[in-house]
Amino acid sequence: MAMTVACKEPAKPRLGSNLSAAAILGKPGYTAISFGGYRHSSRDTVPTIAELKEDLAFLQAMGIKVLRTYNTQEFGETANLLEAIKQMKDADPTFEM
Repeated sequence: MAMTVACKEPAKPRLGSNLSAAAILGKPGYTAISFGGYRHSSRDTVPTIAELKEDLAFLQAMGIKVLRTYNTQEFGETANLLEAIKQMKDADPTFEM
């Protein structure tokens, strides 16, 4: 007798809503990483949108969906990172970060 076992994927929070950290942290399918896109020895050179998109593609391939950043606003990376995420989502609606 053959038996089929169905594995149900954990429910994901609805995208586009205002999610709290409790709604996503610790949930399978929402792997997080501490991220800084800097490619030089100092923060004087802010990563370009193209560089960040390249990094995001690698992170997506690794299954990373949540980024933790430090001091990005102070050094100017925040705007580029958010724009890179927006462009990735515009190009591929299944992109999730």
